[in-house]
Amino acid sequence: MPSKKKPPTIITGPQFNGTTALDEEDFTVLAVEGFGEQAETILADINWSEEIVCLTGLRLSPDNSRVSNSAVFLLGSIFADKRVNITKLWNLDSQTHLSLTVSNASIFNFPKGALFSDYVDSSAVAFKVSQHGSELNQSTLASLNFQGFSLRAHLAPVSATNIKLWISLLPLPKLTLLETHPLASNPSFPGFKVLEGDIPLAPLSSGPPLSKDWGCPITPAIILGSDLDPDAVLPSNQALITALAAMLRKPVRPELHANGSKLAPRLEEILEHGSSVLKSLTPDHLWPLPGNTSLVASSSTGSSLLLLPLLSLRLAYFLSYSKLFNLFVLNLIYSLWFKFSASKPNSTSFYDLVSLFLKLLI
Repeated sequence: MPSKKKPPTIITGPQFNGTTALDEEDFTVLAVEGFGEQAETILADINWSEEIVCLTGLRLSPDNSRVSNSAVFLLGSIFADKRVNITKLWNLDSQTHLSLTVSNASIFNFPKGALFSDYVDSSAVAFKVSQHGSELNQSTLASLNFQGFSLRAHLAPVSATNIKLWISLLPLPKLTLLETHPLASNPSFPGFKVLEGDIPLAPLSSGPPLSKDWGCPITPAIILGSDLDPDAVLPSNQALITALAAMLRKPVRPELHANGSKLAPRLEEILEHGSSVLKSLTPDHLWPLPGNTSLVASSSTGSSLLLLPLLSLRLAYFLSYSKLFNLFVLNLIYSLWFKFSASKPNSTSFYDLVSLFLKLLI
């Protein structure tokens, strides 16, 4: 009988307990023109060394009243002249090494709030291939069937202030890879391990530019939907924290091989059998669900009643990832809300509850 997967450890810390509300001035300070290099402005006061950091971002609706979407992105230098043995990866006779330099981590694009990036083609990075200490020229590389390669990044939070970064390599150029392997865009698609390590989340809420205990350990860059109006209704702390949690709670731990000779058979297996042989690997840690005190009614009866679906949510991750189970949770929420709202017409709306749970689970 196969052993059960160990559930991930929920990340905790006092940084998640703050209640200081963000105001219009805070939104102005955190506003950026775009994610990626345009967001470097919020790192100006933290003595950033330009080594790699991971940032989060939130884009607001046109009237700035709600969060439209979230994003994660990397800034800084990942490595210079990182030496990787690719002899077995390309099935070569002589010891062959690839030296990689990625000085601008923003080349990794994380689409639609995902914690895994699109592939980056080798043409976008500086590299050289050598044998016995001598760099190989293009004609020699062509004779070795070296056409290029693709890189991809995966992220998974490991603490309130750090996130794990994996960099993987596939021995084909990006377009060739996607044409040859239809499942290559799947985040569980295997790769050759180039890097695994923890990097800082930045900036932290305890320091500039925010320096506020607002209920989240990190400070997001914010893209405003329009110029701030003094009378505008801005998203609450709860809305911002919920959007960040919805993104950070969905890491995909990649299947990476340190031995290049084992990758080719895995790729052939996936080509033959399809998605059924992709591995679903459990992350070691999981970002916590946001505090939901703003959703709890003031009466003791209402508080007890609405806490039940929240407890169900905390069990949901350990019991199932399936949408069927998520629908069961939502049905439970509706039943409890319906009974409670009949006697408490001004209680939290069902729409507000479902909006939160859909973001976190579906």
